[in-house]
Amino acid sequence: CEKYASWVEAGYCTDPIYRALCPVACNVPCDECSAWMHDNGPAAKRVVDFLGLDTDGLATDSNACRNFLVSASGPGCMDPVVGLLCTKTCAVPHRRLRNITQIVASRPQMEMARAVQRALADTRKNIYN
Repeated sequence: CEKYASWVEAGYCTDPIYRALCPVACNVPCDECSAWMHDNGPAAKRVVDFLGLDTDGLATDSNACRNFLVSASGPGCMDPVVGLLCTKTCAVPHRRLRNITQIVASRPQMEMARAVQRALADTRKNIYN
């Protein structure tokens, strides 16, 4: 997160995904981080929008994880970003035996990564223009 400090100072911490990925750099209060343990709805909804998973306009902060990101068409809980944003929905009752970084990214994961990169680049352009 320190690598992108200039973006943070320019307002990137207003983006719910960036805020969730870099809570220390964004000085996110403890009560807000604690609330994310029950799924980070605003950030999850933003990812749903980036990926175009909500073709009917039904996604909300409260259902984005369960109905869209962890559904058959979504990237699923093995995606590191979805796993972080959808903590409650992706809670595993047993121990994970593999490190998540060892999992090869699937096509939906790559599409999500590209969508987030494009959105952050667009936000940066809007800030500086």
